[in-house]
Amino acid sequence: MIKISDLFKASDEYASLLPKIMFESSILSRNIIEGLHASRISGKGEDFWQFKEYRQGDRLSSIDWRKSAALNKVLVKQKENETAKTIYFYFDKTRSMFFKSKKNLQSKHYIAILLLVTLSRLFLKNRENVFHFKSDKSMIKCSNDLSSFNESFLFEENSINYPSKSLMANNSICFIISDFLYDIKIVKNFLINLKQNNISGFLIQILDPLEIDFNIKENLILNDLETNAKLKVDESNKFKDFYSKKLKDLQNNLIDLSKHSNWSYILHDTSKKIKPILLEICKNITIKKK
Repeated sequence: MIKISDLFKASDEYASLLPKIMFESSILSRNIIEGLHASRISGKGEDFWQFKEYRQGDRLSSIDWRKSAALNKVLVKQKENETAKTIYFYFDKTRSMFFKSKKNLQSKHYIAILLLVTLSRLFLKNRENVFHFKSDKSMIKCSNDLSSFNESFLFEENSINYPSKSLMANNSICFIISDFLYDIKIVKNFLINLKQNNISGFLIQILDPLEIDFNIKENLILNDLETNAKLKVDESNKFKDFYSKKLKDLQNNLIDLSKHSNWSYILHDTSKKIKPILLEICKNITIKKK
C-alpha cells in the first residue's frame, strides 16, 4: 500500500523540480533562437510567407497574377497563419527513466522534460499549436506561458501508454521521448497507425552513459527498475557483448522504423549537452528568429 506521506513527498519533489527546468529551458530556447538563421518572416500571423501552387478551394483573391504569368502556373500567396503546424509531445515516465549512474548526472526523466519544455517554448514562439499528452486518452493544449504544463505531468507511470491516434490531427508532428528499453513492437504498431494519417515526427532515445557503454564488474547484481527482477553477472565481458548486441539491434530497429514511417531517430547521452539536438530538430522544423 502507498503511504499518503510518500505521495506528498513525491509531489513536493516534482514541484521543486519544475521551476529549475523552466528556468533552464528559458535560457536554452533563447540560445537556440539566436543561433538559428531566419527562414520565415517575423511579424503578425497575417504576414505573407511564401507562394504555393493553386488548388481547388483556394481563394481566387489570393492568386498572384503577375507571379503566375512569370512562372506559367497559377500561384497563390500563402500566409503564415495558414501554415501553423500541430505538434504533439509524449514522454516516457516509467521507472527506468529515473535511472542515473552517477550523482552529478541528470536522470533520463529530467532530460526528457527539459527537451519537451524547451521545444514547446520554441514552437509556441513560432505560433504553432502545441499539445502535451497526460495519458493515452488525455491531452492539454500548451499555453503560451507554459502554465498548462505543471508537476502533474511528471509523476511516474507503471507502463507505456502511447496516445490514441484518434486524438491526433492528420499531417501533424509528434515527438516521442523515451529510452525505448521495452518491446519494439509497441513503437512499431504506434508508428504504423500514425503513418496512415500522414503523421511524422521524432523518436528521441535518451540513455545514461552506462547504458550506452555497459562497463560493469563481475559478480554484480543488476536490478530491473521496471520489474524489480534481479540478475547476477558472473562473466562481465560475455554479458557486455550480449547487452551491446541487444542495444545495437534495438537502435537499428528504431532507425529502420523511422525511415519507413517518415520519422527521424535521435540518440542522446545524458552526459552530453542537449543544445545540438535542439538545433538539429529546429533546422528540420522551421523556427523563426525573434
